[in-house]
Amino acid sequence: MARVHKTPWIIGGVLAVAIGVFWLTPCGQSLSAASDFGDWRRQMRLLTGFVAWMLMTLSVIVAVRPAGLDRFMNGLDKAYGLHKWAGISVAVAAICHWVTDKSASWLRHLGFVIPRGGNRSGGGRGRDHTWWYEMAEDAGEWAFYLLLVLVLIALVKYFPYRYFRQIHKLFPVVYLMATYHGILMLPAQWWVSAAAYIVVPLTAMGCIAAVISLMQLIGKSHRYTATISS
Repeated sequence: MARVHKTPWIIGGVLAVAIGVFWLTPCGQSLSAASDFGDWRRQMRLLTGFVAWMLMTLSVIVAVRPAGLDRFMNGLDKAYGLHKWAGISVAVAAICHWVTDKSASWLRHLGFVIPRGGNRSGGGRGRDHTWWYEMAEDAGEWAFYLLLVLVLIALVKYFPYRYFRQIHKLFPVVYLMATYHGILMLPAQWWVSAAAYIVVPLTAMGCIAAVISLMQLIGKSHRYTATISS
């Protein structure tokens, strides 16, 4: 009997969980009741950003090779395949998030949307534009650009592995930048909803995995000394 390819099911499951978590917050109801493009865009920006972050968390956790992953995925190659497709999915979701974020200024420039007063940052906290919020916004944008570069390099088969191996170590940094961006940009009502019980532990797990990767501790307890005799 042929083995079921688990990668699409896992990525699809993470996507479903992300949408489900989003719907547990007031933002889910706001999206379904959106009365104009501005309301719809604000909620879709949150949803696409959260989906990208959830998939990125999956990718960074898979990268540290947790115990039993290879067996669960039916082989090391399948585990690497999950990491690869999670990264590609992150890039797609991040592009959707970026386009949604920039769409308002593009449409205003083209004259399709008339600016209205009020908070344009869309996070829901009534941004006071203190330095840590501004830094979080910049961190998110730079994380997006770095992510695209890393994914493109990973997909170019003829890129020398010795260089790719070094450059790919930037991914945990991108994850930490994106997490900092996401935590500060999330609306306050997320932290008093059921979504917080999922977001907080996943944030902790993802950040721990990123630190393990940055410190090059992956597989340290499973290394063995050997000599090639022939």
